[in-house]
Amino acid sequence: MDNNQQQQIFEFYTFCKTYQLQTKRTFLQEELIGSGNEGQVFLAKPQDWCFNVNQVAIKIQQVHNEKIFEFYQKLSQQQLKLNQNESNEKSYIIKIYEICVTQQKNLVIIMEKGGQDLYKYFKENKEIDFKRKEQICLQLALAIKQLHQLDYVHRDIKPENFVIVNNEFKLIDFGLTKSIDEKQMTMNVGSRIFQAPEILYGDGNYTFSVDIWSLGCTFFEIFANQELIQAKTYLDALNIIVNHIKSQKYIYNRIETLNISQAWKDLIKKMFNHLPNERITSNEVVLTIQSFLNVINNKSTNNFLLQNNQRFQSPLFNPPFLNSQQNIPQINNNFPQQQNGVIQNNNAFLNINGKNNHFQGSNQQMQNKCNENQQFHPPKFLTPNLQNFPNVQSTKAQVQQNSQTNICLMTQQEQIPKQNGILNQHQYVLSTQQFPNQNNDQQMFFNNDTKFQVQEQITQQFNQRIQKLETDLQAARNEIKNLQDENNKLKNEKQLLSDENGEIKNQIRTYIQQQQSSIEVLHKYINQSQQQQN
Repeated sequence: MDNNQQQQIFEFYTFCKTYQLQTKRTFLQEELIGSGNEGQVFLAKPQDWCFNVNQVAIKIQQVHNEKIFEFYQKLSQQQLKLNQNESNEKSYIIKIYEICVTQQKNLVIIMEKGGQDLYKYFKENKEIDFKRKEQICLQLALAIKQLHQLDYVHRDIKPENFVIVNNEFKLIDFGLTKSIDEKQMTMNVGSRIFQAPEILYGDGNYTFSVDIWSLGCTFFEIFANQELIQAKTYLDALNIIVNHIKSQKYIYNRIETLNISQAWKDLIKKMFNHLPNERITSNEVVLTIQSFLNVINNKSTNNFLLQNNQRFQSPLFNPPFLNSQQNIPQINNNFPQQQNGVIQNNNAFLNINGKNNHFQGSNQQMQNKCNENQQFHPPKFLTPNLQNFPNVQSTKAQVQQNSQTNICLMTQQEQIPKQNGILNQHQYVLSTQQFPNQNNDQQMFFNNDTKFQVQEQITQQFNQRIQKLETDLQAARNEIKNLQDENNKLKNEKQLLSDENGEIKNQIRTYIQQQQSSIEVLHKYINQSQQQQN
């Protein structure tokens, strides 16, 4: 492109369904970066634009209709919601800044600038560690999931249609994208070695499963640095793909050659299920990869442990137990002043004579173990050493003297991250306690009703979750049983049709034999007639 073309000015107008010209947009054309049957894509620089970006990609759509506009509008709205959402998920589809039109009423899509595509990225970077490959697979799967959530199928998933933006890969090229509500899908679309069998051989009623198949091909290429379908011609590739319906040996054997974990191999195999309706969904692919990367649990677990680390080391959560007459800690008679029933100075409440290091050390060991196992186990309160508390008799006398004194402990409330729908908050309430004048020396600092309050709440929430999962599992089992019954009925019908077909074939054979016999008799009759005439 010459200098004059590079300095060309683009003038667009924000899109309106009535095609009335709206706000004017001006861009300085810099480079033509792609072209096809549906239009061209330019690299351009905005002039006095509302978005603070230096470069954008502009696609000028030569042919468009209402359906194309609706797709980009839905995509733009989804990206806006994901950006406003406080969850960790963000859009992995190329960002749509604005939808405009030219004065000739051509549709214009203003998008963020993408970098190198996935195919060139792996071609130029041979030494990519396995963790990075897993992260890229997750980004690709999230892009497909987000597109499917809009009820659209891409139909041309391949490495060339993912570009890098800020070290993350995003989905591009929606020229073949169709709504899943389309009554009849076009056959034989997309790139051959990434095509699913139902695109090549079927009635056109395929669904999201074709994108899953293509994504599986892309995953294989990421891990193997070569294409899954090894064929010299398009016809050879077609035969390999269509034959997968009858035998999965070729593709499954190729997957087994990958130098990855068996869990990854099983996931990729599920993406190549020969039955499209039983192929794994994009959401299931995302969840599975996240479990491999431990994306779901790591962040919330670390926050959980960080918050609980303070609670474990607090004196309020390291109370000594009054397990016996020889176990009663020394209580300071100078109780702190109370305001609204709340102790103002916790340090003045218990004087353990500097012997509470044993509890903190035990809790610190427990905390280190939690960090190693990446999961939380409630602390086990250890019985203090009997030698740590001298002057037991005098201490007991002081406790009995103050037996009618109500001691209120501060209510502590802390946030626990929400994980898998389980409890958001636990409010640890240490209610008003008394030291009764009883002979029972097995009294604890907390009574039996409140000592395990936190553990019981957590257990209750887990039990409720387990019950719900069991109910869902039973429902799924019932559905599978119904499908199996229906499948058996279809097999029986198939067998009946096969039997009827065999009977018809036998009848046809019998009829042919009868006709052949009749012809032979007729030939004999003709020969006899000719001999008589002679």
